[in-house]
Amino acid sequence: MDHADVTWDEHNVSDVTGAALVLRTYIEHSDVRNYLKWVESRTSLVSACDVGAGYGRMSPVLKEFFQLVVAFEREDSLVRKGSYLQPTTQFREIKELPSLPATTGEFDFALSFTVLQHLPDLLAEATAAEIRRVVRPGGFVLFCEETDDTHSLGDIADPHVDFAGRPVERYKEWMAPFDLVRCSPRNIERGYERINVGTYLLFRSPVKRAEVHVTPL
Repeated sequence: MDHADVTWDEHNVSDVTGAALVLRTYIEHSDVRNYLKWVESRTSLVSACDVGAGYGRMSPVLKEFFQLVVAFEREDSLVRKGSYLQPTTQFREIKELPSLPATTGEFDFALSFTVLQHLPDLLAEATAAEIRRVVRPGGFVLFCEETDDTHSLGDIADPHVDFAGRPVERYKEWMAPFDLVRCSPRNIERGYERINVGTYLLFRSPVKRAEVHVTPL
């Protein structure tokens, strides 16, 4: 079985539930909102996409800043739930992350929140390239990913890997020629088993678009 055969439901979106999930979502929305305020002061914001959105846990904070928010998600059950709960967000069901149903440069901003850390290297790199493709020149991409490369479950080159921590330098390589313009530690609710839980990475596209090369899977 490869990664495409793994089915996720709403309980896989986070590893906590109840009060901890409510607090975590509040903390994460606040952090993303702060990044968006910084971005808003530097460019116009009209359209955004949430890549690997699940049922859209992070999408509401995007709606505070963008007229159009598109949530890309593979699982039909999560697309249906998200569409019902958030009718002003446009959910687009996808077959695979490296092939988004969007035109080149369609979005001012892209968010991918703890998605690439669950993908093997080749698939994660191809997904990063696809995200670069759909963001316009001068636009921004915000990742939140595990960046401790000693924290992985399985071989990150193995298509069956469950979890892959990667250093910031790896994401910088994958996102080139985008520039890493800001980064900060991911915050987490009190009492979580680990303190270092990842990093926010904000990239900006060059004003003049470069050719995007996608690594074959």
